[in-house]
Amino acid sequence: MSKHGVVTVKGELWVGDRAQKNRTLKCVYGITLDEYEDMLRAQHGMCAMCGHADPKRSLCVDHNHGTGNVRALLCHDCNKALGFYEKRAEQIAAYLEAYDV
Repeated sequence: MSKHGVVTVKGELWVGDRAQKNRTLKCVYGITLDEYEDMLRAQHGMCAMCGHADPKRSLCVDHNHGTGNVRALLCHDCNKALGFYEKRAEQIAAYLEAYDV
């Protein structure tokens, strides 16, 4: 944990080539590394969905694949689960309704 209560990777908000990470975030999600770190601080370093953090991994940028709009930062597990759900929402809802016990 940092002094601001944000879970960080190896004690820093971002470890590695900051310029490269900034370029990647800007190109893929339309946000800067500073904006990513502001989101990370606002979420207290925790996943916006489950509220947990892995100090060894950075949080994923969750975004709407249709609009490209950034929603929040998620842990890898929640990001993968949400991506899976979004692709199969109707089938999952039908299954849960059919097999609700």
